Amino acid sequence: MLAVGGYAAIGMLVSYMVGWNPEDILVVPTSLGLATYIVGSAAGRRLLAGGAKVLATISMLLCLAVFPFAGAFVGLPVAVAAATWLYRRLR
Repeated sequence: MLAVGGYAAIGMLVSYMVGWNPEDILVVPTSLGLATYIVGSAAGRRLLAGGAKVLATISMLLCLAVFPFAGAFVGLPVAVAAATWLYRRLR
């Protein structure tokens, strides 16, 4: 518990020193979560049938409509995916 608290305190100190406000910080996990949901909905669209496939498609389209509002952080999930691919490729 102390390690997590210390890690959080360091993160808060760094974000204060850099000048980030809460809005800047919250966009990062939101864009990553939204990208994960888009990929999951796309997989559901491909794997499911009937009404579930329609719902997965609607979910994916709605998430894709919101995703551009993450601004410059849209590139973050792409960078994480590229780093993961590169890591797995070189391993």
